[in-house]
Amino acid sequence: LNTRKGALVGFAGALAHESGRLPHGTGRHIPMIQLSGRGAVLIEPRTTLRSLGVRAERRVVDRGEDVLGWTGRLLPQPAGPEDAPASSAGFVAFSGDGALLLDPG
Repeated sequence: LNTRKGALVGFAGALAHESGRLPHGTGRHIPMIQLSGRGAVLIEPRTTLRSLGVRAERRVVDRGEDVLGWTGRLLPQPAGPEDAPASSAGFVAFSGDGALLLDPG
């Protein structure tokens, strides 16, 4: 599980954690935490949490500010103008297999 640092309330069990960053094309990064292993995780979304499946054959593009985290083997990359709606900055393209956790606040 990768989750936004500010949304992670706590975790327990045999989980390892590592700091990371989500680049989203505006020159800034969103602080993230990568958790691996077995255990429980408590995250607090700003609004209603949504889940969106991602498959290797279809990339998913969403606003970086809406990304709460993801599960599985997803590779995030800043979306180029050709992939972002209205060529806007701040979007992230995800490829691979997993689930994207969105918190459109």
